[in-house]
Amino acid sequence: MDNGPELGVNRWSMSLRVEIAAVALLLAIYAALAVSSAWNKSPAIDEVSHLTAGVSYWRTGDFRLNSEQGKFPQSWAALPVALGPFKFPSLDQEAWRTSDEWALGRQFLFEAGNDAQSMLRRGRAMVTLLGVVLGFVVYLWARRLFGATGALISLIAYACSPALIAHGSLTTSDLTLTLALTLAVGAGWQVLHRVSVGTVLASAAATALVFVSKAAAFVVIPMGLILLVIRLVAGKPLSVGWTRPMEIAGRGKQLIVLIGVGLAHVAVVALVIWACFGFRYSPFKHAEPGRDRYGESWQELLASPTAATAAISWAREHRVLPDGYLWGIAEAHANAGGRRAFLAGQYSLHGWWYFFPFAVAVKTPLWLWALLGLSAAAARGRWRKATARLYDIAPLLVLLAVYGGVLLTTHLNIGHRHALALYPALLILAGGQGCGLWPRDTRCARRSAS
Repeated sequence: MDNGPELGVNRWSMSLRVEIAAVALLLAIYAALAVSSAWNKSPAIDEVSHLTAGVSYWRTGDFRLNSEQGKFPQSWAALPVALGPFKFPSLDQEAWRTSDEWALGRQFLFEAGNDAQSMLRRGRAMVTLLGVVLGFVVYLWARRLFGATGALISLIAYACSPALIAHGSLTTSDLTLTLALTLAVGAGWQVLHRVSVGTVLASAAATALVFVSKAAAFVVIPMGLILLVIRLVAGKPLSVGWTRPMEIAGRGKQLIVLIGVGLAHVAVVALVIWACFGFRYSPFKHAEPGRDRYGESWQELLASPTAATAAISWAREHRVLPDGYLWGIAEAHANAGGRRAFLAGQYSLHGWWYFFPFAVAVKTPLWLWALLGLSAAAARGRWRKATARLYDIAPLLVLLAVYGGVLLTTHLNIGHRHALALYPALLILAGGQGCGLWPRDTRCARRSAS
């Protein structure tokens, strides 16, 4: 009796069960490390404003506070706090009328009789959940490229990453932006190869998540354009359709289809932004003329005549997006001009071009650099055609190049956390050495054959 196929299925099933258990264990380890690392720690300075702003969105329906930091991450982290038995500061005070999230934050956490530690733990747990999702995304992407062995290497590295553990336990927007960018680039690369209702909606939703996560969202636009050019230059057929997809070969026809996909993205992004602000232009739910205002005036924010301020002014004039959202973009643009910065004993108001290269170099564990080196060596030995290798990892390289380039040009040198979005791509690439350790994996074998 030939039991070969049946035994093969049993082995496959057992291997899959072991892999699933390993993934669950590693994600649980990451979550435990993130939660425990900040369990009894006092709040980071930004957590005070983020948590207060998020609760104000839920409790008041007003969006005046801290809109430059992203509506979604603050609302997400603050949800269990808003539902809890915590007293929010009175709205009948000058701090509320002038949108002073710092004064309101001090009252909310330290002066209103609330349990600040319980509030922080609830908000931090919500961010840790997003960190678990990001870890799973890293695993899935690495598995698609390098098979199960490479994916587990990437996930082990993720669960041990100091940067992702640290920021996976803070109620700030950095980890949310990192997750959103990773999803948007990955989903965008997929829709550039197969256009269907599902892929378009997934990519547009991920892109919209970027735009409601932080004012730095616009970095996703050059990433998408570069990937579009790479896709067209490669000349691969474009699959279009759901149940019975057809292939489009000509670059001109492909471009027309993909322009339509891009317009769908714009529509979804605009819809999500308006939805996050309650489909209301003004951020003030019950504004009193002459009393309720932003922390800074529009005149101050738009004082410098730049292309960005001109675009924001035009968008305000035509009410393209909610005023609160545009104010957040303008505030972030004004801050990007420079703030007090420190680096290796130096002080500057405008920062240094090498701030983030230095920060990433010294704050990235040596073992991650070693993994990346081993992955490069494994890729060189197993993937015969350099063009095929680069095409497969193009979205990761584009994310690293574009986001890294932005970091080189920004004058906002106030922390390594702004480089957090680089790490998922690096960790996925670190799994490439799985092809060296287990070359018979189908993913590696297919690429070797190419």
